[in-house]
Amino acid sequence: MRRGRAWLLGLSLGLPAALLLAGALLVDAEALRPRLLAEVERATGRAMTVGSMRLALLPQPSLELYDVALANAPGFSRPQMLTARRVEVRLAAWPLLSRRIEVTELRIEAPDLLLEQDAAGAGNWLFARAPAPPTAPSAAPAPASAAAARENFGFALLALRVEGGRVTFRSEAGAETLDLAQVQASAPLAAPLRLDARFALRGQDLALEAEGGVLSALGGAAPWPLRLRLSGGEASATLEGALGGDAWRLAVAALDLGTLRPGLRIDRLDLATTAPDAPISLAGQGRWAGEAVSLAGRFGTPAGLLGGALPLDLAIEAAGARLTLAGAVADPRRLAGFDLAVAAEVADLARLGPLLGASLPSAAPLAAGARLRSQGEAFAEGVTLDELRLRGPALDLAGGLAIRPGTPTAVSGRLMAARLDLDALRAVPGTRPVSPAPPPANATPLPAAPAPRAPMIPAVPLPFAALGALDAELDLGIAQLIAGAETYAEVAGRLVLRGGRLALSPATATTPAGRLSVAIAADGAARPPTLQLVLGAESLDLGEAARLLGLPPTLRGRAQLQADLGGAGTDTRAWASSLGGVFGLALVDGALAREALRGVPQQALDAIVPGGLPPGDVALRCLALRSPVMGGVLQLGTFYAEGALGRLGAGGTVSLRDESLALRLLTDFRAGRLAVRAPVNVVGPWAAPRVGVDPAAAVAAGLGALLSQQRTMDRGVQGLNNALGGGLPDCATALAA
Repeated sequence: MRRGRAWLLGLSLGLPAALLLAGALLVDAEALRPRLLAEVERATGRAMTVGSMRLALLPQPSLELYDVALANAPGFSRPQMLTARRVEVRLAAWPLLSRRIEVTELRIEAPDLLLEQDAAGAGNWLFARAPAPPTAPSAAPAPASAAAARENFGFALLALRVEGGRVTFRSEAGAETLDLAQVQASAPLAAPLRLDARFALRGQDLALEAEGGVLSALGGAAPWPLRLRLSGGEASATLEGALGGDAWRLAVAALDLGTLRPGLRIDRLDLATTAPDAPISLAGQGRWAGEAVSLAGRFGTPAGLLGGALPLDLAIEAAGARLTLAGAVADPRRLAGFDLAVAAEVADLARLGPLLGASLPSAAPLAAGARLRSQGEAFAEGVTLDELRLRGPALDLAGGLAIRPGTPTAVSGRLMAARLDLDALRAVPGTRPVSPAPPPANATPLPAAPAPRAPMIPAVPLPFAALGALDAELDLGIAQLIAGAETYAEVAGRLVLRGGRLALSPATATTPAGRLSVAIAADGAARPPTLQLVLGAESLDLGEAARLLGLPPTLRGRAQLQADLGGAGTDTRAWASSLGGVFGLALVDGALAREALRGVPQQALDAIVPGGLPPGDVALRCLALRSPVMGGVLQLGTFYAEGALGRLGAGGTVSLRDESLALRLLTDFRAGRLAVRAPVNVVGPWAAPRVGVDPAAAVAAGLGALLSQQRTMDRGVQGLNNALGGGLPDCATALAA
């Protein structure tokens, strides 16, 4: 009896060992290669290649593959979807007898996995399984016990180890690569799946921990639980739910988004849903540029995120401001077909400025609203802002805009403001003038070199370059405009900007100096760029106009103004040097400011007004000026003034190119019955002209003095006087000219 038991024990232990030893000696790995590669191709529809193979049955069944490559789908960026330097699979032997596959260890060295999408959005991870080869029909169905055996066939992965390698995801938006340090996973037959991965993304070390249900239950009737945790530094994100279940929750903590926007950080963000067709609720807090930020609301559904409309109802609060979005996006993946109501309430723009990276003025409170729409893709076909409204102490604006992306961006629409206070908008708090640094102590000042005479016309750059950044077609209107502590009314105009060419059709405004019309035509595409300016006023208060421009008042009274001037150049000096057109001014019953005559050289003043200036302003019965302009030179075609001192005429040129004068002045001042005529030439630079008497004009002046003493004027002498230049027109003739 004892011998029988010993024989049975020896047979049960020795026979498997003998079979394994025979298998190790007889099985050839290369004989397994065709079947292995065929099975992979049948399961994936892709070809697989292996450099070399090694099969061992002792001490446990194992298979080693070297230089492994799995082909990519046709039409993608590279021939292989996956490559690996070495793949090793170790199996437990005894579970095979119970139709269970237990992979005790799966080791992958240096894998290179490429996941990519084509232009249609299809991924290369979608495998087209090859059809099974046709087989002869069996005479009888498989026994129920065999079918049950197949259903009970088990699979377990006790240890997965990935050493090094990378995973790359590529789409039309670009490519991202995960550099793998180490991956460990396990999926025992009756225990939860676990995963622990360490990798780097954009230079940031990250860790992913995952825990799921039993692998054999995946895809079954019951929900399969899943929990993911992604962490890096202080930041972490946790996703909890169940595949096949309804409730999901994503929690993000301590996430620094400074690479997207400096100073932006999420302290907590929770997303949750209860069903595939239920809205996703969202709540979070964070900080941005030192200000607390909160986010709350609902958006979309889990089913909708996979394709379909995305409803939105969100509110964001930060720095005393609140922004709400309500509506829907028909195609969120392409950002197309949306209709959103946008509203904002701002307590203080200055406080909100640092969040937007700009210095904004204080104009609290401010309320804004608009309806944002797009029929097609927003970044391709543009958006419209309907029902646009901005209200605050500094402005009350309404209108609508259409914005079309492109090169350049195009904007069209209508903006009307009941009130616009530019002074309030410019009042940025906390700004102080910068004081110059004091000179260093005991510093010996260097002798100053004589400075060359600076041009009187400054070379201020003209903003032609900005004209090419935008195409615009806007109707503008402002009922009340406040600028420089002055109030302007009924401002209206139409602005068209296209291809670097600007046209402002006659814009009209009621100014403190009177009603004024302005038209501007600028061509930044020309070489050199050109600028045309047309001004018109029927009754312009010259004193007020000078004050508004910050100039000393030269003339007082209401005048008719007409100007049509154009030139070319990139700055004001070059533009003035090429100026052409015409300038005209007509004044009746005005005055010449006494202060204006202080700038006239004393030599010229003594020649023009020998008796000296009277006290106060000099009354003018009329002033007429018409000056054609060509090549930066003003021709005094008509210049005549008549007033309390007498009459003054002028001819000659004023050059804007070299800032010089070439004028001939003819005066006719009377004291009682005595007429004093002093013909004067003014020649030279504006800052220091030379003053002299024209000999021919002096003879005419003498004849004029002789005529003034005659009770009966000699017509011959009078004709000679006029021929020599002594004649002056009257107000009616000059104003008519």
